[in-house]
Amino acid sequence: MSALHWSQLREMDTSPRNYQYRLANPMEPTRAMLIGTLVHEFVHGEGPYHRPWVIWDGARRGNIWTEFKELNHDKEIYTKAEKDLAFDIADSVLSAWPDDLRIGESEKTIQWKIGDRECEGTPDVAGPEALIDLKVTSAAHPRRIDRHARTMGWHGQMAWYRRGLIENGIDPQRVVLVCVEPTPPFNVSVCDMSTDTLEAGRRMCERLLKRLDECSIADEWPSYGKTLIDIRDDYEEMAL
Repeated sequence: MSALHWSQLREMDTSPRNYQYRLANPMEPTRAMLIGTLVHEFVHGEGPYHRPWVIWDGARRGNIWTEFKELNHDKEIYTKAEKDLAFDIADSVLSAWPDDLRIGESEKTIQWKIGDRECEGTPDVAGPEALIDLKVTSAAHPRRIDRHARTMGWHGQMAWYRRGLIENGIDPQRVVLVCVEPTPPFNVSVCDMSTDTLEAGRRMCERLLKRLDECSIADEWPSYGKTLIDIRDDYEEMAL
């Protein structure tokens, strides 16, 4: 069995059925995700999952496009506009990156075990001073980032990485999200995760791991459940 990644465990929070489906059907990256990957490369360099890329700036149709795509089947294909956008986003990130957070190893995969389960993660930057992850998100504004981070499970992700680092003998003093918006003027927020938030993330990881173990033992991967949901109260509250 391959090592467990946060992106897989996170699916258990939707449903065990989603977890099983994603194991067999990995998500195809959207254009926004691919641009985010390029931003990470411009900021941190090539990571362990680096995939070579090329520029195509013509129409994506016709024989020439088909031939180009076949010739570069093992590469990501970006337009010049997408590459320039990723570069501008990365430039904004680097300009706003605090000097005291420039210490640590970038894009290094860490491995550890929880019980008999092999686990793995690749933090953007990790070291004794700080554990840092870069997020390209439209919700980087300080008034939105806290709720958005919890909705996306970023506190769980950072707790996952932190556990892996501690298992490898590294206990980061700070856990930080660097969030950048993907549209001009590419605003950046630097967010320290509080002890309470990390504890909530740790509990989230434990809850999902426990459910994963239960489903694995029973070999049952249910959907949302069979309980009838009464939505009347929700509508009544919205009407108040």
